[in-house]
Amino acid sequence: MAASTNNQPAPDDVSVRTSWKSLVAIGSALIVLIAVGFYAASTRSATSNTEVTQASTDQATTTDDTASHEESAAETLASAKAEILDGMSTATFALESDADYTYLAGAGESYTVLARQAIAKTDSELTTAERVAAETCLTQNAGAPLLEIAEEVVIAKADVQAAVDWAKALSSSDKADWQYYADQVDW
Repeated sequence: MAASTNNQPAPDDVSVRTSWKSLVAIGSALIVLIAVGFYAASTRSATSNTEVTQASTDQATTTDDTASHEESAAETLASAKAEILDGMSTATFALESDADYTYLAGAGESYTVLARQAIAKTDSELTTAERVAAETCLTQNAGAPLLEIAEEVVIAKADVQAAVDWAKALSSSDKADWQYYADQVDW
């Protein structure tokens, strides 16, 4: 092993890789802790909120029905937004289409909470570790945005499915690491 000019041995490739992996693991853990913190803060301020879910009709079979449905969904969304902004509702509003989930954030809601809802609708068979991993993946890919009350958030079903697939493909060791954070969530 070659010595450096200050009489200390130069790090070998194995120690550099090990150090790098440790830094990546710590960084990932910090990001998850921050996401869990945002979630915990939002659930404390929104414990009295109830979720209002407005499912889309998958019965639209003709173009006219689809256009009519889209107009109806837009009206419903506008009405829910007005109720949230006027303080008549503090709940999250959700609307589902074939391609995405559209949410209006209620008081105290975070992107992570909305991602959690989308993941729960996509795959109810996930373990809690997989759910936390998938919601964190979705939130990070969206840039972890802070939300305003009644802000419209659209989460593509394809993005949700990709995050779910990624979480399911994690190694047993990775899932065990995520389980620590899942244990911190008040499901």
